[in-house]
Amino acid sequence: MSELTIANGWWEKNHISPSKLSTWTDCQMKFWFRYVQGLRKPPKIWLPQGTAVHIGVEDLLEDLPKGNLKPLEEYTFRAREQWEQECAKSGVYTGKGDLMTGEALERAFDDAMYWLQGFYDAVKDGGLIDGFDVREVTETEIDAIREVKWPGGWDLGELYVRGKIDWVVATDGPVARLADLKTASPSFGWDPSKAHSQVQATAYGFLTGKPTTFDYIVIPKESKYTKSGNLRDNPKKATPYRIATKRHEFHYEMLMHQLRDFVLLSDVHNDYANFHPFPNHTPGKWGSWCGHLCDFQAECRKMHGM
Repeated sequence: MSELTIANGWWEKNHISPSKLSTWTDCQMKFWFRYVQGLRKPPKIWLPQGTAVHIGVEDLLEDLPKGNLKPLEEYTFRAREQWEQECAKSGVYTGKGDLMTGEALERAFDDAMYWLQGFYDAVKDGGLIDGFDVREVTETEIDAIREVKWPGGWDLGELYVRGKIDWVVATDGPVARLADLKTASPSFGWDPSKAHSQVQATAYGFLTGKPTTFDYIVIPKESKYTKSGNLRDNPKKATPYRIATKRHEFHYEMLMHQLRDFVLLSDVHNDYANFHPFPNHTPGKWGSWCGHLCDFQAECRKMHGM
């Protein structure tokens, strides 16, 4: 088992996840609608796709170290169960907000399983992903937590960093090793610059309390289908790749300053009573309110009288 502190119980307002802090950094209005007002939007297709792939990979990682790799179909069966649960909750929508048809959903699931197949093919028979051996993963989906110890003179109340770490490789040595599985657009994938900018890697490294090597294992979301819904003759393989980044005390100090600003400006300890958010607004294209990818553009525009 890892040396991480395992979280128990419900999430509290003073539990700060990487996604929560990233949303805050991206746009305070977005944070306001999502975490203070609690607005929920219908799930887009990439949510159940990503969940289905993660379920399949998680089962696969349980079997690999035991030398008990099953046929791909057995991992897709569990992924299908999870897919159907996610889709049955409230329907699934396209990126444009339209409810997806049954045929479109089936193609989307087929694509997700094509990505899972890409991962499966890469690691079977002892395969590595750019030198990363997934057989070294010791734990998955670890809900870890660590209290923030403020520097002297920073009386900012009780605060915790908390998050669910995708893969734990090792935390018992002088440098911890963690990893995370991502699916990404083939056109706008991951590179070292993107990995280095991730709050997630910094927050999860902070949870270990030591320098951390953080690997992103990225599956490109290659599609078997054309935009019109026809099968491609020769679809590109969804071959996963590895992007590595590192975190140490310098990064954790920057995280501490981010958390300080969050506490002071959000008034989180007072149930956000004196929080006055403002949008990180950028000009949008073709008449859209804002250039950021955000589910709350209509609410933001209405709130600002536009």
